[in-house]
Amino acid sequence: GGSARRPSVMGHGEPLLPTGSNGDHEPKRTASLLFSMCNLVKCIVGAGVLSLPSGAAAFTDEPADLLVALGVSAFLGTTAAYSFYNVGEICMLVGPTFAQAFSATVGSRWRWVLELAVMLNTGLATVMMAIIIGDNLRDLAPMAGLSGMMADRAVLLGLISLFLLLPLALQKSLAALAPCSAIGISGTLYTVVFVTWRYFEGSYAPGGAFYSDLEVKPVFGLQGLRLAPIFVLLSMLGTAYLAHFNSPRLREELVNSTPGRFRLLVGGGFLGSFVLMSMVMAFGFLTFGGACQGNILANYSHKDPLAAGARLGTLVSVIGGQPLMFQPFRDGLLGFGREKVRDIEPRTRNLVTVLLFVPLTVTAMLVQDLGKIVALNGAVFGNSIVYMMPALMFLGLRGSSVQGTESRKRKMEVLWNYLVILIGIVAAAAGVYETVAA
Repeated sequence: GGSARRPSVMGHGEPLLPTGSNGDHEPKRTASLLFSMCNLVKCIVGAGVLSLPSGAAAFTDEPADLLVALGVSAFLGTTAAYSFYNVGEICMLVGPTFAQAFSATVGSRWRWVLELAVMLNTGLATVMMAIIIGDNLRDLAPMAGLSGMMADRAVLLGLISLFLLLPLALQKSLAALAPCSAIGISGTLYTVVFVTWRYFEGSYAPGGAFYSDLEVKPVFGLQGLRLAPIFVLLSMLGTAYLAHFNSPRLREELVNSTPGRFRLLVGGGFLGSFVLMSMVMAFGFLTFGGACQGNILANYSHKDPLAAGARLGTLVSVIGGQPLMFQPFRDGLLGFGREKVRDIEPRTRNLVTVLLFVPLTVTAMLVQDLGKIVALNGAVFGNSIVYMMPALMFLGLRGSSVQGTESRKRKMEVLWNYLVILIGIVAAAAGVYETVAA
């Protein structure tokens, strides 16, 4: 059904540079360890990182409680790295893609569950990207001299969707968007540095250069720690660490690709991603506290030139990334339950593109809370793809029994995977409830 190598939600799921696969089942192992680590970081860290400060703000407005958020992120990141590694190793044994390995280990009759999760995940990711585009256009409009209706978020999003995003979504090939991918990682790194600098430099603290410009002032110490809403952050992190469809390709294309070297790749990539995401979450939260919005860039002053740079870089990146996310959603729908989607007429494909793209864009016009969409996506689909499905694949391949003469380490690993499935179910249910109730 075309669900083998879907983009991750947080990044674009594409390598930073070509990695030398020759297009068949015998890849050219030309990707160095460091290069592959950078690719993995790029696959994980993307524009969705902008919602993480609001995830921390969902359960606390006390700076000291940030340690709880960082601890949760570290635990989930480690668990996600373990499942990412397992996906790559399982695919080397039973199938070259996530979908094929899932069918081989869990059962082909359940493949539709994976396809449905990926399809809806990419659909919600398309909405998330449209929300970010609308937010950044609105916040850049004053600096461009726009006002009135031409500065309205819905109008700006509608215009750019009609004249740029929809035409891009209708294209058969998206190769021309490759430069946006490079801009994407550069924009993310710039945003990390910007958020960190503005915290230490103090422009948004009382008496700071931009404090008086803020419509919503920073909030600290009013509500304190509330444990139940922490599931909102857990849900966001379910989306944040989603890059698992890239695992087989990174495993295949790594030079001297052994399990040990792949562990180093995964460990380094997830550690680097954790550091970058933690910096945005931490310093965004420490700057604005309980007032963090779903898109942290929306908290910064329209008059801040450094914020404008972050918004512009993010805007170009997301404009280039949205079609890369929308097309797998459309093709997943067209190919749901089928082995191939190539037989579909171009006219039918274009009609379906319009019929799907319009309601997704309208949703982004009406729903302005990026954090809520990220959390819902992570609660249901992030938890499923990052935690539960790889655990089911492991149990299906290795066996689910803990009886007999198996080694203690193997028994513990089987029990751990059962625990991961349980954590995923609880996090999904509680995350949806807390996100909707918030």
